[in-house]
Amino acid sequence: MDCLNQLEKMVIEGRPYLVETLVKEILKNDVPVYTILEILSNAMERIGQYFEEKKYCVADVWFSAKAFDKAKEIIEPLIPKISTKGKILLGTVEGDVHSIGTKIVQLFLEGDGFEVINLGVDVSYQMFIDGYMEHNPQIIGLAAWLDTTANISLKEAVLQLIEYREKNNLDFKIIVGGLAVSPRFAKAIGADSYAKNAREAVYVANDLLNNSYDRLKGMMVEEAWES
Repeated sequence: MDCLNQLEKMVIEGRPYLVETLVKEILKNDVPVYTILEILSNAMERIGQYFEEKKYCVADVWFSAKAFDKAKEIIEPLIPKISTKGKILLGTVEGDVHSIGTKIVQLFLEGDGFEVINLGVDVSYQMFIDGYMEHNPQIIGLAAWLDTTANISLKEAVLQLIEYREKNNLDFKIIVGGLAVSPRFAKAIGADSYAKNAREAVYVANDLLNNSYDRLKGMMVEEAWES
């Protein structure tokens, strides 16, 4: 559908008012909400790629984030509320203010039936620990989009969470992801798993909880994790 292609383009170009019009038009044509989510996810992955390649600056990403938020505002109430599978605590690590990635992950996880508590951006390891004590999630997801925050804040947060888990004999799992994170790095810092994007985060979360997700769909996650 041309409107879907246009939606992806307008998010990438950071045009929130046109995004609002397009999303409403798409919904009038009975397009499934998850199709729109896929388009938004594709757009934000492209933006991350542009930023990494220095084709986009921080201001470009900011405008795209505004466009994404406009779409999210419209479709979020339409996502079916499924009985909760479990709780997941999310956050972008200290020193990093990139919020779009965790917002997309949150939408996909909630659509799959998880309760998600998003701590937002610039989250210290102590805030993750405090969040765990308050919400008692089965999974904690940490994201880093900059090399500096991955090498310092993400590494420190994961180490502190592992220490806290072992000291208190807890069994929550730790997933890491984001533009600055690779499977090899995730393993090196001791995370329990790694997700490349929002779609894979859903497969990984299900696997960590009950080992029941579709193995064929999850092969890309496993191959990346084992490499």
